[in-house]
Amino acid sequence: MTRTLFVGDLHAKPDLLEPVSRIADQCHADRLILLGDLNDDWNLSNNAAIRAFRRLAAWWRMEHERRDTILLLGNHDIAYWMKPGSAAYARVRRASPGFKPGAHRAIHRMMHELPVTLAWSDGRVLATHAGVTLPWAAGTIRGYETMGPREMADWLNRSLVDTGRLGRLYDATGPARGGTGLPGPLWADESELTRLADHRWPQIVGHTPVSTVTHRHGIWFTDTMSTMPDGTLIGDGSLLLMDDENGTPLFEAVPRA
Repeated sequence: MTRTLFVGDLHAKPDLLEPVSRIADQCHADRLILLGDLNDDWNLSNNAAIRAFRRLAAWWRMEHERRDTILLLGNHDIAYWMKPGSAAYARVRRASPGFKPGAHRAIHRMMHELPVTLAWSDGRVLATHAGVTLPWAAGTIRGYETMGPREMADWLNRSLVDTGRLGRLYDATGPARGGTGLPGPLWADESELTRLADHRWPQIVGHTPVSTVTHRHGIWFTDTMSTMPDGTLIGDGSLLLMDDENGTPLFEAVPRA
């Protein structure tokens, strides 16, 4: 039996890391999964962004000694992951809200020292930053109809070593963000995902701020720690626990400690 705790967008708030560890201990979690948007917050300086990621990296190293700890990337992380010099990087950098150019070099180096990824699956559920929509999958991946959640996660994770594909993945935005394309795993918002998701398997996502961990149409939304520009919390800081019972995933919202 494995207990997995999913954590919504942290947005460079290292003070949230200790409470996450405490909740994981209280839940007897065997695995922690951070669902992306590790970087960028309102009114953050370059130095503060670097310090926040340095604390995250140190926390990951300590936490990973105790339990499997997985860092997914979100739309606020891709520009830091990419190496300068390509047209894809230039395009992503221009379109990245909150990106700190002066922090890129340090965060890029630290990020590449960690086993970050874009998606996670245990073969039954799929966890990404913003979620997989059916139109995006149909228009992007040949043979997606036969894919399970693990195959989808593998396809997404291979994008990290393909600058062009990663750039196109970042570009996949729908009308809700002013785009003309299909909302993809880094940008699909709650309304797009609930209308357009492939419901063959449960999905766990962050990205869209919600007041509390929310379940809609087979999708769990967990971005409960984002804030308004003045620092006011949008959500209640709850997390999502997935437990196993006879091979069936069971989900439970866990209040913030």
